[in-house]
Amino acid sequence: SGLMSLFEKNRCRQFFSYVHNYRPNNPDTHEGLDLTKMTMGEMYKYYGLQPDTISFVGHALALYRDDEYIQQPAQPTVSKIQLYANSLARYGKSP
Repeated sequence: SGLMSLFEKNRCRQFFSYVHNYRPNNPDTHEGLDLTKMTMGEMYKYYGLQPDTISFVGHALALYRDDEYIQQPAQPTVSKIQLYANSLARYGKSP
């Protein structure tokens, strides 16, 4: 998309790669991050994501109505993003 800079695309790719590989019960996939303690805001900062990308991830993928989730632990949001991705892969563009 032309809406993201080349650098933002790379940061976003790294973020989504982490989310895709993350398994709560497998510490080998955590890459040293404790998503039960790290807030989603801290995770966004860790990956250097920009406000427009953060808004897209939180509202379009994780389906949050407001930004309160940013101050909460990251693990539930990562699970919601994984659910969205798995649903899209399984069902495609459903109405």
